Amino acid sequence: MARFIHKSNLDPKQKIRGYEDHTDKQGATGFFVELEDQTIFEITKLPIPDCYKVGDGYLKVPDLKTSAYLRSKGDKFKCKCRKNEDGSWTLLENIPSID
Repeated sequence: MARFIHKSNLDPKQKIRGYEDHTDKQGATGFFVELEDQTIFEITKLPIPDCYKVGDGYLKVPDLKTSAYLRSKGDKFKCKCRKNEDGSWTLLENIPSID
């Protein structure tokens, strides 16, 4: 479940990917702004299905949509990733839906 808080009330220790912002135009929808602390890393596909090496760890593949997206990228590619506390990596790309 998502918990919405204002960015001014955010604990400085809390890691966030970005935040929602709005224009001054009445009735306009908000848009997502990514923080710039994510870095682009080289990802290498391993011989095991859905297993990818990133830096000194492995990329998490949480669902079929992510799996299909990663398979379409080839054996070596670059994507935005973030290192998790457990040493694994999370993909930070906008993944298109699979039809």
